[in-house]
Amino acid sequence: MSDDCAEKTVETELEIEGRKVKVRAQMERQLPPWGKTTLVGKSLRRVDGPDKVTGAARYTHDVQLPGMLYGKVLRSPHARARVAELGLSAAAKLPGVLAVLGPGDVRGVRLGGREVLSAEASYAGEEIAALAATDEETAEEALSLIRVRWEPLPHVLEPEDAMAPGAPALQPGGNVLGGGFGPQTPGKPEVYERGDAPAALEAAEVTLERIYETPAAQHACLETHGAVAAWDGDGLTVWESTQGVFFVRSALCEALGLPASRVRVLCPFMGGGFGSKNSADRYTLLAALLARRSGRPVRMVLSRREDFEAGAYRPASRQQLAIGLTRRGRIVALTSRAVNPVGSALEGHYFGSCVGPVQDFYSCANVRTENYAILTSSPPPSAFRAPGHVQGAFALEQLVDEAADELGLDPVRLRLANLSANDPDSGLPYASNGLASCLRLGAKAIGWDSRKPPRTKTGRFRSGLGVAIATWGAGGGPPAVAQIVLHEDGSVVVLTGACDLGTGTRTVMTQIAAEELGVAVSAVLVANGDTRTTPYCLPSFGSLTVASTGPAVRLAAAEVKRQLLDAASPILGAPASSLLVMRGKVRHAVTGKSVAVASIAASLPARMIVGTSQRGPNPDGVVLASFSAQFAQVEVDCRFGTVRVKRFVSAHDCGRVLNPATWSSQIQGGVLQGIGYALLEQRTRDPGTGRQLNAGLLDYKIPTVLDSPPEIEVIDAAPPYPANNIGAKGSGEPPIIPVAAAIANAVANATGRRLRTAPITPARLLAALSAEP
Repeated sequence: MSDDCAEKTVETELEIEGRKVKVRAQMERQLPPWGKTTLVGKSLRRVDGPDKVTGAARYTHDVQLPGMLYGKVLRSPHARARVAELGLSAAAKLPGVLAVLGPGDVRGVRLGGREVLSAEASYAGEEIAALAATDEETAEEALSLIRVRWEPLPHVLEPEDAMAPGAPALQPGGNVLGGGFGPQTPGKPEVYERGDAPAALEAAEVTLERIYETPAAQHACLETHGAVAAWDGDGLTVWESTQGVFFVRSALCEALGLPASRVRVLCPFMGGGFGSKNSADRYTLLAALLARRSGRPVRMVLSRREDFEAGAYRPASRQQLAIGLTRRGRIVALTSRAVNPVGSALEGHYFGSCVGPVQDFYSCANVRTENYAILTSSPPPSAFRAPGHVQGAFALEQLVDEAADELGLDPVRLRLANLSANDPDSGLPYASNGLASCLRLGAKAIGWDSRKPPRTKTGRFRSGLGVAIATWGAGGGPPAVAQIVLHEDGSVVVLTGACDLGTGTRTVMTQIAAEELGVAVSAVLVANGDTRTTPYCLPSFGSLTVASTGPAVRLAAAEVKRQLLDAASPILGAPASSLLVMRGKVRHAVTGKSVAVASIAASLPARMIVGTSQRGPNPDGVVLASFSAQFAQVEVDCRFGTVRVKRFVSAHDCGRVLNPATWSSQIQGGVLQGIGYALLEQRTRDPGTGRQLNAGLLDYKIPTVLDSPPEIEVIDAAPPYPANNIGAKGSGEPPIIPVAAAIANAVANATGRRLRTAPITPARLLAALSAEP
């Protein structure tokens, strides 16, 4: 890097799914905040909506290439076993089979520290061999011809068994991996401390200690994981259902020893990811390897069973929490000891930390957390929409409610009394903080003042209200690059690497560009998710897409507008500073004289104007976070133990709302996922084989329209947010974080029974109702 370039870059910090990372960022041109807007802040129709509802949108599952083969994988049926003998010849000889791979054929090809095919399976469902054939039926038949002699090995599925003396060691250092964040120290938990929590607990006027448990949960993306790979000479093109085309490219380059210029990854549309599709997976590499061996394109798309059985998930947790308070309700101490079974995760593998809420939600000077990651004979988990915080909020927010009950205090007032104006960890002020407004507005909307104690409720059907809060680092940051091209006819193309998970990214980026350029939305096309044609950005994860890419798009649009006004200046005989762009025309602010944007662009020698900009650094000395408070009204059927969410209020501070319709949809989707986590979802396995028993949407229950509340009210409680040039924070993950806790608190308010294990099933609720209070 040259000295000149170094002077233009600075180190900045951004938070990605609970992890604070330092990156270099280029200093950006400062733009004034938007005043009154004509497009930003409006509920415009999704620009890709017609393509999706008519079937014109092309997902990875839809990709069909000439001569394409179908890839299939042989997976281990054992929780842990060694391949003593592998016979591939019969499968290879089957007519229609063009490529077969075993562990010996791909030795040295690794992904995330693992061989892409394993001769020693660490979990049921791990990849052992792969093949490609001319159709799916032939590929399935070929799999049945592969002969394997297995040597079963001792396995453990539960963290308590893995931690017991004499348990089989799943790695040389033992079964305690670390805490969920790197760097990890095998054999030791991740420990966090501020103040002296043990001493403060001992001195506290009131203390409570409770244990909470949460289940392993599936992402259940409507589009299962998959890739299509095709070679052209030494160049590789991959269509992947992914949240991050550039992360997939990097993984492929590293595994296959290819330069970035020879690998192209595309994802124009995808059917959900929720953190499970941040990078390449084994199926991606296997598709590429089979395509290279066969000389034909290969489609490797997982079935729903494969997606569940061998795919990633949110890990379960067992959390032992303690809280110390004054009798007036001031929190003086918090501790957490969390145990997370993390399957066959490797050192440095990220799965989230469920102790984050204990560290960050409340103003408390004395905090200690211990987070254990315990290896088991299961697939490794992955990030899943607010990784760790969903589990942690379920525990902490119930404990706070229990403390309120113990003290005879209102749960909303107790929370308001313990909020912090500054980040509890660093002590730095938040750039903006609307959490108190979220609580007050949400309480008013749900009718909190009408909440009654459970002792007043009798009969079969009982109603209750519950509340829970969340904070989440969602300020975004670099790297994110955007390029905008204004063509000679006045049409505009926005180029960004950001993938649209279905959240409305295309629409919002269209609005930002059109607003800044002064052109119609119909004149703007967003092209995204292609490593060959779009500039670099991080994956669409960590609630950072809008707050990272959005400012870069506005900067690029501002650069195009600057060039446009400079070009218009001699035409209109006025300085550029006196000109405005409105409704596709450049106008003089005083005289009203105008010229069409298209005419200006067509008059230029290049016949176009190009603007490229990068996301600049985050401001120093402040912490960037989104906030939410959620309220649930439930009806409990005490005869059958069922819980019905009758109404839900979700109040958020996510900065400026760029499109209320897509934003509300995002919030409502998070609420529905949270309802599933609270009441329905739990990944279950056979204790003997380790195989998943509910590996499909028939047996693994996710919410349907019948489980949805009749009303989900979404409230914008955001104060002004000056930390970036569009005034927006992320809103992808905060909607799910407190949902399960709010529902559990509502059930307790309805019944007087505290359900500390999720999901709150009829069996668990009936058992609690029949037990002594």
